[in-house]
Amino acid sequence: MPAGPVGRRGERSVILTPARRDGAIAAAELRRLRAVESAKEGDQKEVLLKSLLYSQDSIMGLFGDRKRRLKETRKGLSEGSIKLTDIPAISVIRQGEGVVSADNRRLWVFKHCGMPPNTRIPVIVKKTMDANFRRKSTSKTGGLTVAQRGNQDQF
Repeated sequence: MPAGPVGRRGERSVILTPARRDGAIAAAELRRLRAVESAKEGDQKEVLLKSLLYSQDSIMGLFGDRKRRLKETRKGLSEGSIKLTDIPAISVIRQGEGVVSADNRRLWVFKHCGMPPNTRIPVIVKKTMDANFRRKSTSKTGGLTVAQRGNQDQF
């Protein structure tokens, strides 16, 4: 008797136990993190959303152009009117065991629009921390959280 249903390409599908699935996801993410580590400056890679850390301790509710509210982008991603590919890639640097974002408002939107934590997020790799990145590095929680500053209806 066959091991499982046959896929479109004639391959047999495999049913993984939850533990093996979690292990496979962790192994794939480790490969992505190593790819970021070995990438050249400016290379585009993908990192799981749950692996991205904030560099700042707080963010404003408007994007840098002071016109667009984070709330609108978050809602657009949730409803599907905005795609992940419509948003510029996040600049990141590998720091210790994590991948730290220089674009904290975009990262906040991704983390609060209902995307699963295993979503692959396009990133642009930075190899050194420039003055702008250093200036933004104010996180006191190891990049796990970010506070909201300003008008709460912008979030």
